[in-house]
Amino acid sequence: MISMPRISRNKFCFLTGSTHPRMAQDVARRLGVPLTPVNVKKFQVGEICPQILKSVRGKEAFVLATANTGRINDDLMETSFLLHNLSLASITDIHLFLLAMPYLRQDRKDKPRVPISAEFVIRMLREAARGKMQSLITFDPHTIGAEAIMSAHNIPSPAALTTRSLFVDYIKSHFPLKNLVFTATDSGRIKWVRSWAEAIYGPEEFLLHYLPAEKVRSEGRIRTSICEREVDIETRAGKWTNVIHAKVTMRNKYALIVDDMTDGGGSMITTALELAKQGPAHIIGATPHAYLSGDAPKKLQDSPLDQLIVSNTLNIPESSMFKKLKLLDSSPLIAEIFRRIATNKSLEGYNLKV
Repeated sequence: MISMPRISRNKFCFLTGSTHPRMAQDVARRLGVPLTPVNVKKFQVGEICPQILKSVRGKEAFVLATANTGRINDDLMETSFLLHNLSLASITDIHLFLLAMPYLRQDRKDKPRVPISAEFVIRMLREAARGKMQSLITFDPHTIGAEAIMSAHNIPSPAALTTRSLFVDYIKSHFPLKNLVFTATDSGRIKWVRSWAEAIYGPEEFLLHYLPAEKVRSEGRIRTSICEREVDIETRAGKWTNVIHAKVTMRNKYALIVDDMTDGGGSMITTALELAKQGPAHIIGATPHAYLSGDAPKKLQDSPLDQLIVSNTLNIPESSMFKKLKLLDSSPLIAEIFRRIATNKSLEGYNLKV
């Protein structure tokens, strides 16, 4: 293993609020740096006031935050005030690790008289930092439009990274790859599914392990449609060309549903129900952000899913845990990104980009 340069405690500071303290402590421990103490006070009326308890003058700040189920707006305001507080405390630059970006799926005007909420949130965070936002690092943006908004606000790269490598490593070590077929909850997730499948099988062979999905209206309700298909793959070795003809089906396979987030669980469950009709041996769901709102844990536990794999980008409470839930630890990934940015090392080749 190549040793990375140590992070100077005099040059950098690492802060968090109340949004995901367990994650921040794990990342700090992996980096061997202390967390700058922050006290988040909440008044009875609901106002939030984060106070930095130690001088950060002249330092470069790394802030870790997220946006949790049931408190997304409070978490967003807390993060905004913390950025503003840092900018007033004579910090030099700010790197915001916002693991789950609120409102990111609302990145376009898809119907009349609705806000482009993602644009407003990104602009609000940038203005809260008063020109000191060096980078905004969020994981797994919901759409291409969100990345475009970040770029339009002159937020330097990396604007969006991915937890894909965590899931790919887990899938490789826990499932028979020969019998694995990827799909999505709808056509809007095609980029995601292809990205994960290509990371495992390569740019050609992944077609043998991938079935597209789309939402269709049938008998007055919307359902997910996933159909078997035949594919021809041309491979070349030297001067020899080989054409592989195969039929891709879910029967007796490990069906893996990829989605960008699970909120109420509806999309994941309806896709699993549709897949169950096609006779797979196992049905597995995978999603970076598990909001698990309302009674989603119970519904997912009672669904045809055999397992739901999620990352801990959100601070999932014990009450939302259920037997089928598998939690992947993203703190090593976050710590490595932190270290590389702090020591001016490239992120290329670390399997971070989508």
